[in-house]
Amino acid sequence: GRILTELDRDTPGRAREILEHRNMPEESAAMITQGMPSKRKQELLSGELGSEKVDAIIRHMARQAASAHVVHVEKDIKERFEQCCKVLNVKDQQVKDKWQQIIIDNYSAKRRVYHTLKHIYDMFKLFDQYKHALENSNLVAVAILFHDLVYEGRNREDEEKSAQELRRFGAEVGMPSADIDEVARWIELTATHQVESNECKDCKFFMDFDMAVLGLPWLQYREYFLNVKKEYQGLKSGGWLFSLFWAFGRPKAMGKLLQVEHIYATPAFRERYEARARDNLAKEMNIWWWTKTLWVGGSVLIILWNISSAFRHSR
Repeated sequence: GRILTELDRDTPGRAREILEHRNMPEESAAMITQGMPSKRKQELLSGELGSEKVDAIIRHMARQAASAHVVHVEKDIKERFEQCCKVLNVKDQQVKDKWQQIIIDNYSAKRRVYHTLKHIYDMFKLFDQYKHALENSNLVAVAILFHDLVYEGRNREDEEKSAQELRRFGAEVGMPSADIDEVARWIELTATHQVESNECKDCKFFMDFDMAVLGLPWLQYREYFLNVKKEYQGLKSGGWLFSLFWAFGRPKAMGKLLQVEHIYATPAFRERYEARARDNLAKEMNIWWWTKTLWVGGSVLIILWNISSAFRHSR
């Protein structure tokens, strides 16, 4: 989805930018150009093809790359789960197959837009970068796999239900009860992502992996909050009333985040993401402020127009 969004601009010059991995995340560009025949690259770079032809070729290859990436993500998550089970010494293949399918099915549900396999895949990419700093990396991996297993748009309740599923899994595979309790506690803490300074390092990194999206470049952050809105709206009803509710409720949540001393729990993530995360949150709050202003202003105008019409008809 992000790849196609990144292609939504004028075609002239776009082929060269993609082929040279410029003005586009390198991963996305590489996905599009991987395996591209050299003859095709030359055609795109030569300028001989019309802009519509170039656009069609790039979009076709982007869609192919996106489809291939979905398969890659699912394969990666399955391998992560298998590795967790290996460390936990799970022998029962039926139990492993059952829980692997639960994870894949839940995160692949049609109503999900942000809390998908891609989300936990992105968390695992950060996990790989900071694995050396973790004390019990397998517990963190299990927490990543289960933390959004249940998502119904109900704060705290979703986290509690996800923790309950983790407890079921842990009991079936023979995880030590202390480890089950610890991971379940971490998952429940994602309702606020606020942890005490004396919290264990693994929990802090787990929280920061989940919150890293707040500190991404603006276009990626914008995609994130629009996907969250679309996902949440798909779970609710109310049409324009939902949009009004969101415009008032979302800034309130963002404001609370901006009021805390640190958004991120670890020094590494504070240095890497904190400043940009605060800029992104402030920008988003401004967007919803203008949305609220337009809603209220428009409502007032409608009310005044109706009063004026009623007054004219009464004369």
